[in-house]
Amino acid sequence: SRNPMGLDGTKFNLEGISAIVDALRSNRRIESAGLTDVHEGASYKRGAACRFSPTDPDGSYKLDCADPWDAFLLETLHAMSNEPGETWMHVRHNGAPLVVPDSGESSGELPKSGLVEFEYVSWRRGLEAALDLDLSNAGDRLLAELAEQRVIAGDVCCHWSKLDGTPFALGVASLPAAGSLRAACSSTTPQDELTFEAALDLSSPAGRATALRLWERQLTSPLESWRSASLDDARADPAEWQYPHLPEQGTLKLEHTVELRSKPLDRGRHLSPPMAEARFDDLMRALSAEQQLSLEGPAREGPGLLSQAAGRAYFTAEQAAAVLRVVRKRKGRARAMSALHPRVIDPQNLSAAVQRAFASEAERQEVMGVLEAALSERRRGFAVRSP
Repeated sequence: SRNPMGLDGTKFNLEGISAIVDALRSNRRIESAGLTDVHEGASYKRGAACRFSPTDPDGSYKLDCADPWDAFLLETLHAMSNEPGETWMHVRHNGAPLVVPDSGESSGELPKSGLVEFEYVSWRRGLEAALDLDLSNAGDRLLAELAEQRVIAGDVCCHWSKLDGTPFALGVASLPAAGSLRAACSSTTPQDELTFEAALDLSSPAGRATALRLWERQLTSPLESWRSASLDDARADPAEWQYPHLPEQGTLKLEHTVELRSKPLDRGRHLSPPMAEARFDDLMRALSAEQQLSLEGPAREGPGLLSQAAGRAYFTAEQAAAVLRVVRKRKGRARAMSALHPRVIDPQNLSAAVQRAFASEAERQEVMGVLEAALSERRRGFAVRSP
């Protein structure tokens, strides 16, 4: 059988380890990795299928319908999902979304060929949404208040919450005016996201400030988005707005969603996926507009888009280089590099990506100097922390 760790008895190489790390990064639902039950035919690509247990079925599955064992698992898990609190999430057939027939219906409706991928979830455990909120930020505070209301109503369960690092009873204790609130919440009903509905009066400064902060969250957080938005009951698309300018009149109604996951998306630079290209394109349009405003006048108050994105997402070296190309000022590039470098998943490619991103030799030299300065700063930080 093949050795997944790249050991052949005479030498050691990193190919097997790199493959495992790539798998952990690409599959957000793997909760742990090890060599238990490693055998011929076992593969991370098969998800929980190679270690199926009817008493603990939760996990991600990739089943080949033409394989007898996988077909048996497909029918078995379909029947098991009829139990209260059991369900399939994120179901795809050959890469396309699949509507699964009710578990009470015949399994004959299930695919007979192709690859079926899904996450089997026992809602007694529940998928979780990690909330990290600054209560002095208008948008974050609104989300905290809506989460508090949902916890009190009973349709959201708060597993734990902390205020400035101290345990805090969300839904019991009153929210203070400021502070950092972190919480892990799940839905008490089967769904794959928490939805927070809001109606904001854009003619008021408070309503506009709240809408802007929520807009920034959905631009910079990989797990947050606006499922729908309307302005005075007409469909609204923030992609058509020029950041940071919002309509000056009307009532903005929106559904701000936070995706529920079986484990945190942020698992460090080596195991976390980069920002999706579509989301990155939206961020770049907004970041370009923000940079143009900074050239025309003083910067806005509060954290900029880049600092928010660097705190919530990870990037490829190519994406980081694209961001640096948008930032015009040297000081801005230095700040951007300091923020981005710890969040680049392939830092070994950053130098080459920067070289390709700039046509001018003068600009290349300037940005390479900024990159080296950021690396030196990180080395000094490591040296200070070392015993």
